[in-house]
Parts: sequence; C-alpha cells; structure tokens
Amino acid sequence: GVESWTEGSHHLMFPAIVDMCRPEVFTTFQSKTIDNSDNLDASKIRFGSVSLGLAQAAKTGKNMAEQDLKWRRAHFEIRQNYLLEYQDDGNVIEPRPRGYAFLQGAKTRPHKKYQNTVELEFSLHPRSKIRCQVLIRLDSSMEVKKWMSYLNEGAGLKI
Repeated sequence: GVESWTEGSHHLMFPAIVDMCRPEVFTTFQSKTIDNSDNLDASKIRFGSVSLGLAQAAKTGKNMAEQDLKWRRAHFEIRQNYLLEYQDDGNVIEPRPRGYAFLQGAKTRPHKKYQNTVELEFSLHPRSKIRCQVLIRLDSSMEVKKWMSYLNEGAGLKI
C-alpha cells in the first residue's frame, strides 16, 4: 500500500486507487467499455477500455513444471495500459478486479507448447526489473490474434 512508498520513487497509482475504492465504484467504471466486435481496432484502448471476455489464466515461472500450473477462469478487460482480471462466477462478474498486469513494455507471444494460448511477460511497474509471466488460454486461434493485438497496443502505450 501507499504506506510502503518511499520519497523520490515512482509508483503506479491505479493499483492504489483500486485498493481504496468501494466495489460500487467499479460497477460504474466497468460499464464504460467499448464494444469489441470482430473489427480489430486496438487503438481504441488509448481512450477507453475493451472487454476481452472470458479466458483461463495461469501464473508461470522459470522452473515451474506443467503439472504445477493452476488454471483459473476469469473475465479480462484492457483499460489503456493495464490488463484487469475479474473473478467470474458463472453469470456474475465481480465489480472489483482481482488482479492486474501493467502492460507498458510487456511482451506477448503465442505459447510454443499450448495451442490457443498467449504468453504474457510484464513488469510490476515501469522501473521494475522483476518480470512476471502469465499464460492465457483461449478458445481459438482468432481469439489469440485478437488478444495479442490488444495486448501489444497496451504494451506500446506510455501514459
């Protein structure tokens, strides 16, 4: 939290704001998503957000074995240069994100081993040398193309 911030350091504001807000704030926040039909126009994320939909995601690491991956279903949204993950319980999407990835400078690629899976490598904040990796499993190769287009657009934003 903000109590751990040090003077003269750079900190991301969005995670702190998410942490401080009541859940009702996110109901309004989420309702302003842009329609993400089949028209790929990833530049839309500069001024709004795009709901990418449902997918399965798993955190991964350098020495993590395949059987150790813990896949979980979630709803994902890109809001400018953040990928937000929302818990999905059937037809109910929780209003507060349960996770996020800071996309500026992130790298995406189709996973070599898993079909219809995107590998996302990102930093925790702009000056962090620590890199995180997440695998995102999708339904089709068209979905992989769409997600990579939006993720790459978010990775190029410097806001």
